Amino acid sequence: MSSILISDTSSIRYDFAFLLERPVITIDIPKSNLSEYEASDFDVSWDLESRIFIGQVVLNPSDINNELIEDVITHYGINDNINDFKNKTFNSTGNIVENATK
Repeated sequence: MSSILISDTSSIRYDFAFLLERPVITIDIPKSNLSEYEASDFDVSWDLESRIFIGQVVLNPSDINNELIEDVITHYGINDNINDFKNKTFNSTGNIVENATK
């Protein structure tokens, strides 16, 4: 199983981080380049505020190196940042079906 995910701004990052509790390196894509997606319709982006809690953000793929990868794995593994963020983000973990059928 992978220790880290390297991704663009795809939402799969949150699936990986929350389900596996492992960090993500996000390659930033400026909002101006997302005109084809729903993100361009919103003034505020939850992702811009939250992605720092699941790992590191880089501006260019060439910024990614072995030192950065090891640092992100070590930092986010020790501090439980991802698990804490997941618990703050979701209020029905383990009870989704029960709460959805009310």
